[in-house]
Amino acid sequence: MQSLSLANKKISRSQLILISSCQKSLNIYIKFLQTLFNELSIFDFSFFFFSNSRSLITLLKSPHVNKKAKEQFQSKKFKVLVSLPNNNVKLISYLISNKPRSITLKIVRQNMF
Repeated sequence: MQSLSLANKKISRSQLILISSCQKSLNIYIKFLQTLFNELSIFDFSFFFFSNSRSLITLLKSPHVNKKAKEQFQSKKFKVLVSLPNNNVKLISYLISNKPRSITLKIVRQNMF
C-alpha cells in the first residue's frame, strides 16, 4: 500500500543550467555547490557537463588593400546542468544571489511522476 501512495505523488526536481565563458570560474562554482549541498545534506544532486560550444569570428586587419591579412577570434562557452531533488525556493534564490558575474544561470523545473 505504501508503494501505491508514493506512486501517486508527484516528485519535483529543479534543474539549473550554468553557462560561462571561463572554465576556471565554472569549476570553482561547481566545487562551491558541492560543498554547499553536502552541508545542507542534499545528497541527491548530479552534474552533467555538456560539450563546449565554440564560435569563430574572422575580421580583416586592413579595411582597404589586403584581403589576405585576416585575424581570427574565438569564444568558447561551457555548460553544466545541475539536477536538484526538490524545488526549494530559498536555496535557488541563494544560488542566484551568490553566483559569480561570469556565470549565467537558467532555471528549469520538472515534475516527474
